[in-house]
Order: sequence, then structure tokens, then C-alpha cells
Amino acid sequence: MSDTENTANENVPARMEDRFQTEQFLPLRNMIRHISQLAELDPVDSQLIAARVINMIAMAETPEQVIEAAESGAADAADYLGRPLGLMAVQFDKSDDSYEEGTLGYYAILQIQLAERPETKEDPLIITIGAPNVVAAVYQWMRQGVVSHDNPYWFIINGRKTKRGTLYTVRGV
Repeated sequence: MSDTENTANENVPARMEDRFQTEQFLPLRNMIRHISQLAELDPVDSQLIAARVINMIAMAETPEQVIEAAESGAADAADYLGRPLGLMAVQFDKSDDSYEEGTLGYYAILQIQLAERPETKEDPLIITIGAPNVVAAVYQWMRQGVVSHDNPYWFIINGRKTKRGTLYTVRGV
């Protein structure tokens, strides 16, 4: 890469909020600002998530239960593509700088119920996703009041490979 190319790339904002400053994208910028406020007001307690997993390991009575408990921490949404997910709660956290290019700068932590596993209604799975389309969708559902422990909002995350990685989208059930 030449010095000219390097300089040009350094001037391109990585986050969507920085890149789209026109009036047309005011709703996008407002959404990102609100997600930022939500992340500050309701911080994710990663130590609590880790303690929950370690507690389950400590209670395990068989080698299989140890493995099951060890795998019970926050999972990547990619592990649940194409499956009906019941959204029970959502939190947001700031993305690591290495993930900010082409993102909202925040990722979502979802409490999920699986249709095929009724026990997840009482003990929801925790999955994370930073794909802008999905983060924006769950944010809007939260704003619209359809996210609830008592009556989860059901949706499916799909993913397809592109030249730049995986494009994640959501659809209804």
C-alpha cells in the first residue's frame, strides 16, 4: 500500500455514526446515541456471566455436566442461525475497537428462549451479536415494547457469506 492509499484510508471513519453525517441519516445517528446511553445506564456485568458458568461447573456431578456447564456462557449468535429465537431481553455494550469498522460500535447481548428447549424459558440462553442489521432490529423491537420475558418476540437470524464476511439478517417466524 502506498503512502497516499494509507493516508486516504486513515481519513475514512470506521463507525457508521462518524461516516453518515448528513440529515438523511439522522435516525441512524440518534439510534446509535440511544444505544450508547443504554449501554452506560445498564452496563453488562461480564463477571456475573462468568460467575454463573463457574457456579454451574462447581455443581456438575458428571464429566458431561462439566462440559455442558463450561459451554453455557454467552454464545455467538452464529451458532443459532436459522433457528427460531424468542427474544426475552436485550442489553448493549461497546464493541472492542477491533470490531468497529462497518458496525454501529455496539453489540447486543440477547436473552433467548429456544422453541425446541422449553427449559430456556426459565433459564434463557445468552448470545451476543454485533451485526449492525441485527443490533438495529433488536433495538427497534425493544423500543417498540415487544421484548418480554413473559411473551418473547420470535425471530430468526440468517447469515450468508459475502466477499467481506458474513451478512446477518433477521426475519420473522
